[in-house]
Amino acid sequence: MEAQELRIGNWILNGIGEEFQVNRETIYNFNVGQALLGAFKPIPITEERLIKFGFEGFKDKYYNSFDKDDITINIENGKFYFYHDTICVELKHIHQLQNLYYALTGKELTL
Repeated sequence: MEAQELRIGNWILNGIGEEFQVNRETIYNFNVGQALLGAFKPIPITEERLIKFGFEGFKDKYYNSFDKDDITINIENGKFYFYHDTICVELKHIHQLQNLYYALTGKELTL
């Protein structure tokens, strides 16, 4: 995980495995000490976490999918994908989903 991937409000794991939201101090620590980079870990996307963020699950004949505000995440072979026209992006972590959601809707993805 790179510091430039994070925005204030992103959810990540601290050094002892607790989930927390990135704040200004977190960003400062990322930029000041390379040693601290190992202290923070991304949170993997799961179906349960999508539901906590307000996505609604549905199944069609091809995919197990989750939808919120016209953003659909498809699950294929245990991996999470966002599709739009010819674009396909695999999402592995919650902060990636939060950043994509904000970029497309202009709204924060909150619990």
